[in-house]
Amino acid sequence: GRQYQNSSKDLTVSLHHEICDFVEFIQPVRAETKKRDELVRHLRCITNELWPEARLEVFGSCVTGLQLPCSDVDMVVLEFTCDRAKALNSFASVIKADGGFTKIQVIAKAKVPIIKFEDVESGSPLNVCFGQEDGVDNTAMVQKCLDHYPAMRPLVLVLKQFLYNRDLHETYTGGMGSYLLAMTVVSMLQNHPGKGPTHKQGEANLGALLLEYLQLYGTRFNYEEVCITPNQGGGIFPLTGNGGFERKDTLGFKQQDRPHLLSVQDPLKEDSDIGRNSFNIRGIRLALEQAYWTLVDPNVQRPKGETALGSVLRWDERWESAMAEHRIKSRATLLPKKKTKQVRAENQVGAQGTKCEQQGTAGLTGMEGAGKKSKVKGGKFKVMGVKRKRGELIKVKAKKVFVQDGTGNQSFRKAGRKGKDG
Repeated sequence: GRQYQNSSKDLTVSLHHEICDFVEFIQPVRAETKKRDELVRHLRCITNELWPEARLEVFGSCVTGLQLPCSDVDMVVLEFTCDRAKALNSFASVIKADGGFTKIQVIAKAKVPIIKFEDVESGSPLNVCFGQEDGVDNTAMVQKCLDHYPAMRPLVLVLKQFLYNRDLHETYTGGMGSYLLAMTVVSMLQNHPGKGPTHKQGEANLGALLLEYLQLYGTRFNYEEVCITPNQGGGIFPLTGNGGFERKDTLGFKQQDRPHLLSVQDPLKEDSDIGRNSFNIRGIRLALEQAYWTLVDPNVQRPKGETALGSVLRWDERWESAMAEHRIKSRATLLPKKKTKQVRAENQVGAQGTKCEQQGTAGLTGMEGAGKKSKVKGGKFKVMGVKRKRGELIKVKAKKVFVQDGTGNQSFRKAGRKGKDG
């Protein structure tokens, strides 16, 4: 596998390569994409049966490509012909009677009423809200920003995983949601000093940009007084100008009882502060600061074999299990019927740890390598005789195939070609 340098001299270069490998590794496999599209078509049929003129739209990370393997599929029903409360209950009743969904929750009293449920076969988490067009508009804007800032996508994906592994990613628990995270990354990229003779060339080193983000929001940003205004300065479309900052009290965003909150002006609604509900921003700030010093402090000694990115992402079994089980189900639902039963049985045996032909060591994110060739039976990674495709994960309990130090941190490495640590 790729050898990542641990020296401070090559830190940003090593981080850059790790980020690129991480982004490539977590890309959804074809089976996941196909299954998601089938679910969306089915839910659109349900929507049109209830309200022929209505439409169901997908928004969020599944549209922009910023989804993690454990991300929800966010949808909104628009142009329905009844009040929102009735629409919520009608849709939930049909979902419950469908038989193909489980863990159905109707959250009617939230600021944005929503139905949360999962697909039985694939385990895909699904969310449906009603009449909220903001998500669709925000998604379109974020997509334009991704097109304008090439470095934005890999940075957002790494930071989303960073927050997810610490339970700091959900707004309703005080964390930093995807939209807020995207706007903080955009603001940082807007104000990053350019390269080249005219200083207009964007920074291409993702490691340097990640360190800058961690330093800015972990150690330097004035949370109590300053509001980020990403749309300041204009541009060919929102958020492509220079961006800027304003005093919180000038915009009326300063909360006297909670002055420490992060304030970010919504580019599409300038009277709205999209950071006002992230009440655990102190926990987020502390996590970013610790990650920054873990990477740059020469006195911090990482365990042998642990890489720079692996030392701050902190892989945990909760994430490992969620992604592995999700991809196993996605793959099994798309196999030919005559093979599905056999493969599911094989996966079940492998998950129970009674038999595993996996040889070699940790792959990216601390599980098996993603389809890389190695000295394993048949020349490819195999679990219970099933050949794996790139990006597919198999949950293995028989043998810990990730490398873990005494603090619970797990390293981020590809499997070595000879079954040794990369």
